Amino acid sequence: MRKFIFIFLLAIFGNYIVQAQTTQEYVFKVLASSGNNTIGKESAAAKPLKTGQKITKDDKITLAPNSFLGLVHKSGRTLELKTPGTYAANDLSAKMGASQASFNQKYVDFVIGEMTKVEKEDANKNRHQNMGVEGKVERGEYDITLFVDKTTDALVMDTQPLIKWHALPDTKQYKVVMVDMFDEVLFSATTADTSIIVDLNQANLKNQTAYLLIVSSVEKPKSSSDKYSLKKLDAKSATTVHKKLADITSGTEETSLSKIIQASLLEENKLYLDALKAYEQAIALQPQVKDYQVAYQHFLQRHNLGK
Repeated sequence: MRKFIFIFLLAIFGNYIVQAQTTQEYVFKVLASSGNNTIGKESAAAKPLKTGQKITKDDKITLAPNSFLGLVHKSGRTLELKTPGTYAANDLSAKMGASQASFNQKYVDFVIGEMTKVEKEDANKNRHQNMGVEGKVERGEYDITLFVDKTTDALVMDTQPLIKWHALPDTKQYKVVMVDMFDEVLFSATTADTSIIVDLNQANLKNQTAYLLIVSSVEKPKSSSDKYSLKKLDAKSATTVHKKLADITSGTEETSLSKIIQASLLEENKLYLDALKAYEQAIALQPQVKDYQVAYQHFLQRHNLGK
């Protein structure tokens, strides 16, 4: 009986050691992948590389031509691969250095979850949900729909927020106006785009903490958006969020990966306009990465932005 118990405990302990060794060998997670990238070991055939996949130190990664691979190292630092070729995971890990980035794993896991969610959903259901992002807009009393949360004030921390709206038929120029609570015009501009970056540090806006925003058609002045409240995040809260952003991006470059992770943190703090800008910056840096576009669509749907 004692012999049986000893063998049983030895088997459990041995299994624990194997699992621990496997965990120690993990060096990267795939945060984003575009193209026919593969992974394999010397003794095994290469397999397609997928978002969310773990890479061990003995793996070899092959990046196909015109492809992209975004990795998160076990230290929390990010790495983007853009040059075709075969890479040894152990060599890539060694080049990351010993410094640690204070990434909170929940942000990485959240981003990976959003990027892989589309694979778990029914295709028809997903296509129906994406209609609001791809162009079908629910028209209400107002003709122009802004990408803001209609249920609350739009909080911003960025001093150059991105204001975005859906295109209006037969309109080539839009007028963007910001007023104070007494309807005094603080900012006015026209643009042919369906978005504009407003510098809140300019003279009339700098000392204000809240604004009312309205976008209208130059050709059809009666066609406009509703007035939406835009508020600066208070100084104490802004300091806290800035510290968190600094913590999760410590030791990393400003890349598409860092922008995606920043977007997750900004969303958590209900800074949806700032998060929207970070998503769009990530997509602009790597427009071929479908994972980023999927995550962006899910973000817009979660908060009913642009509907």
